[in-house]
Amino acid sequence: MSDQKYPWNRGRSRLIKWKFVALCCATSVFSQYMPFASALSLGPVTFTDDTIGPYLDDDFEWDWNTYMPSSEEENMSIAADPVNPDQKVLHITYQAGEEGGGEGMAFNAPLNAKYEHLCFEYDVYFDPEFDWVKGGKLPGLCSYEDSPTGCIENDTFQGFSIRYMWRENGAFYVYVYNPEKVEKCGDYYPALETSEVYLKRGQWQHLKQEIYLGKANKHEGYVRVWIDGVLFYEITDIMLRSSSDVSINGAAIDSFFGGSDSSWAPKTEQHAYFDNFAISRPPALEN
Repeated sequence: MSDQKYPWNRGRSRLIKWKFVALCCATSVFSQYMPFASALSLGPVTFTDDTIGPYLDDDFEWDWNTYMPSSEEENMSIAADPVNPDQKVLHITYQAGEEGGGEGMAFNAPLNAKYEHLCFEYDVYFDPEFDWVKGGKLPGLCSYEDSPTGCIENDTFQGFSIRYMWRENGAFYVYVYNPEKVEKCGDYYPALETSEVYLKRGQWQHLKQEIYLGKANKHEGYVRVWIDGVLFYEITDIMLRSSSDVSINGAAIDSFFGGSDSSWAPKTEQHAYFDNFAISRPPALEN
């Protein structure tokens, strides 16, 4: 991606391989550079120093502070940016005829501290011929040790995950697991003041979420989501944790088709690209 479109790329020092930089939620403002092992960890993962080709274990561990899932090694690689070939990005291959985490990517990246209020953002590019089928997942923040997914009962967890889903034709939803979810397999939240928002093929899009947990068992939480800088989603008065031990301390780096049966699977291999993953404090908390 060009420096003109993403101004935070300008003048970045790469003398030390620090992938994780604390950005404030307004993406035009820098905070200080720091590695993932620091308290406020993730951002941005740019893949600039990774090697083109298969995603190497050492690069993956440095980028995410966790081990690469063996079931997904063949799905993740480092490739040239489809818009600006001089840049490197994360390339995900979604396997034909498959659905679920093993056919794309699905892992939790831990943070080294616990937070109640954070932002998370990244860029995503879907191939110009991307087949949306019935839908799939995109990354979001979570409670690392107790991150609910996979169609489970509410009394089996105390935490949350706030990911996204694309549905038919690229319709975009905020996809929420919380202790009071209505649907066993997670709740879909529609956009503000419009019937549907659609993701696009063949161009980079910037997704950003802000999450505030509120107190345990209280309807004080909120979620805000921006697409390319426009606020499309705002969920308020939501209970996001049933224990004070739950915090925002992980990111669910998920992207796969599904759904839980073969009707969600693509008929042919599909491709998407990711870049500039970043976690940050909201601006009001910077001082």
